[in-house]
Amino acid sequence: MAQDFSSFVSSLTSIQINSDEPWKGPKPAKGFLNAMTYIGVVFFVCISVSLYFLATLVAYPYLYQNDPDMIWNHRVCFTIVFIELILNWFLCHRVTCYHKNVHQLPMFSPSAGSINQRFCADCDDTIPPRAHHCALCQNCILKRDHHCFFIANCIGFNNQRYFIVFLFYASVGCFYAAYGLINYISLAEAPLSGWGWVRLIFPLPVVQMIIGALPPSKAGLYAATGLAICTAISTGLMFFHQMLLAVLGQTSHELYNRITIYRESIGRNLRSVFGPFWLINFVIPLNCLKNEGDGVQWRTTELKVV
Repeated sequence: MAQDFSSFVSSLTSIQINSDEPWKGPKPAKGFLNAMTYIGVVFFVCISVSLYFLATLVAYPYLYQNDPDMIWNHRVCFTIVFIELILNWFLCHRVTCYHKNVHQLPMFSPSAGSINQRFCADCDDTIPPRAHHCALCQNCILKRDHHCFFIANCIGFNNQRYFIVFLFYASVGCFYAAYGLINYISLAEAPLSGWGWVRLIFPLPVVQMIIGALPPSKAGLYAATGLAICTAISTGLMFFHQMLLAVLGQTSHELYNRITIYRESIGRNLRSVFGPFWLINFVIPLNCLKNEGDGVQWRTTELKVV
C-alpha cells in the first residue's frame, strides 16, 4: 500500500515536471495566425491614435472650454501616457527572446543531463529550460509566455517588462480617454443613462451607420468609446495577470500547469523580469537596465542550477 502511494506521488511529480513540454495537440493554420498578427497591429495603431486625438482635440477641450489651463494639462498628461505606450510597444516588438547562439554561453551545457532540457524538432537543437518553440517567430523563445498579436512578437525573458508596462499605460490611457469621451457624449449628445449605454456596444454603431440611423461622425465616436472601455478593462486584467506572474516567478504555462520549481523570492522574481531598479521601468523604458539572469540557466527548488 505504501509503495503504491509512493509510486502515485512520483508519477504526479513527473507529470508536473514533464508538463514543461510544448503543446502537442492540434494547431491552428499558420496563415490564420499571420492574419491575426496583422489585424492585431492594425487594431492597436487605429485605436491608440483615434483615442489620442478624440481625447485631446474633442472631448477634453469641450469639457474645459472655459479653462484653457485644464485643457493644456490634460493634453500634456495624455501625451505622456501616449508616448510611454508607443515606446514600450516598440521595445516589446523589437526586443526578441530567441535562444540562438545560446550554446556560446558558458553556463549552458546540453550534455549536463538536466531533466528540463528538451529537444526541439523544429529548430533541430537542444533548448534550455522554460524555452518553447513559436511557429510564427520560427524560433524557440527563452522563458516563453505567449505570442501577442498586438505586439507581433513573442513575450519572453527579454521583453516581458516592456509588455507589462505597455499593458499598464494601455489601461490607463483607455480609461482616461473613455472618461473624457463618456462625459463629452453625455453633455454634447445625450445622457448615457438606462439603455443609452447600449449604443456604445461595438459593432452596433457601425451597423446603425450602415443602415443610416447614425451619421459616420457619431458612429465613430460611439464605437471608439465602447472599444476604449473594453480595452481598458481587458488590458487592466492582463496587467494584473502579468504582474502576478512576475511576482510568482512563473509563466502562464507554468501557472496553469502548477509548475513551481522555478519560484524564487519575490524580490529575485521581480529583478529577473524588471532588473534591479524595477520601478524605473514605469517612468522611462531603458534597454540599458538589464534584467537579472540570462534566460538560459535557472535555479530550481529541486536542482540548484539547470
